[in-house]
Amino acid sequence: MFKRTCLLVFISAATTACAAVAQAPEGPPPPPIPGAPPALPGRPGLVAGAFVPTTVNGTVKSYLLNPGGQVDGLLLADGKQLHFPPHMGAALRQAARPGDSIQATVEMGNQSVYGRECRTISLTNPKTGATVVDQPPLSPPSPPVPGQAVTAKGTIARWLVGHMGEVNGFLLSDGTQVHFPPHLGFALNQQVKVGDAVAAQGYGTRTDFGTSLDLAAMTVNGKSLSMFGSQP
Repeated sequence: MFKRTCLLVFISAATTACAAVAQAPEGPPPPPIPGAPPALPGRPGLVAGAFVPTTVNGTVKSYLLNPGGQVDGLLLADGKQLHFPPHMGAALRQAARPGDSIQATVEMGNQSVYGRECRTISLTNPKTGATVVDQPPLSPPSPPVPGQAVTAKGTIARWLVGHMGEVNGFLLSDGTQVHFPPHLGFALNQQVKVGDAVAAQGYGTRTDFGTSLDLAAMTVNGKSLSMFGSQP
């Protein structure tokens, strides 16, 4: 009987303590850990020590577009591909135009034989002083523009790459940007090379800033091509 009474008293006390903790008001957030790197402005998921920021200088050759026609980066004259989130497109267009010299702070991607992509943290036009800093959108992004059937012809001028150096598209000589999933990149770049004549079909957009599409079918040097190989 004594043991049972003690057990009941213990359970009652524990329950009361838990209830008090649950009802306690939330206090201020804990102070930062001493010596911890600060978060990067506008990039809460990254901290300053997560990578080494690199300064890139160059001349803008053209805008980079996603298949929805949104400007999401810059192609520099030296081949580097600088990317911002699409919601920063309008600010990027105001700050830098083709032919402008820019200076950017970036997170460098892997260098590969196909090219190099950089995640842009901030970008400045030294001539005008205009600056763009990557930051979250102030409002929900607009829905993507419905894609339309798009065809394009030209020679492959350059590969488009992701942050790991993987191929995820190519740029045609007429400026059209053709996109495809990275898992198809290996199969395609084993069968296609820069300089090949291509006719591409897909769904995308044509805007004042260029043409961009998601690849659905293509011919290379007059032969139909699929991920399974060339066809007569």
